[in-house]
Amino acid sequence: MLGHEACRAFPELFGELFSFLHHASILTVDVEVLKSLIWLSKLEHIRLAQRGYLKGVWLCLKHEVRQMLRQAPAGGAIVNTSSVNGLRGVAQGSIYAATKAGVIALTKSAAQEYAQAGIRVNTLIAGGFRTPMLERVFERAGGGDSAVAEAAEAQITEAIPLRRIGRPEEAAEAVVWLCSEAASYVTGHSMIVDGGLTAWAR
Repeated sequence: MLGHEACRAFPELFGELFSFLHHASILTVDVEVLKSLIWLSKLEHIRLAQRGYLKGVWLCLKHEVRQMLRQAPAGGAIVNTSSVNGLRGVAQGSIYAATKAGVIALTKSAAQEYAQAGIRVNTLIAGGFRTPMLERVFERAGGGDSAVAEAAEAQITEAIPLRRIGRPEEAAEAVVWLCSEAASYVTGHSMIVDGGLTAWAR
């Protein structure tokens, strides 16, 4: 997790900024922070999730916008990654869902603030992708039993209309498009890439 000084210095290392992606996740976070009943959750859980999932995005966004405003001409494209849980909420995952919803609201606010300066800000709302973090979720669900872990993966896959977990490059291609000139009239948008998982709820 980047601190304030690191976020402030980061854009200056590159000089001009044309596009930027924020993807915040906490691989080592205790599962009770992300999966607990509201009445059992603790204040430190909220603080950790907010710091990892929302504060870092806000800090980077703050200093990237500052750099993009200084450029001549001003402008650029920023993509913030959120989650389908930020759209629909999730039982026993309220803290995680709330921070991801915060990213969506932050994105829409920034898009309105800086559109006239030529800075586009969009959200990639991701479903399940085959990443080390998701593999760890399956391992934890299995508790050391590979058959149980496979069953957990199968259950998630069954809920996805395309009947498969996404490939990271599929999310990357969406980000590339959002940052490209092909998306020059797109800002404040929440692009959902989830294999149809939330289609029923939209």
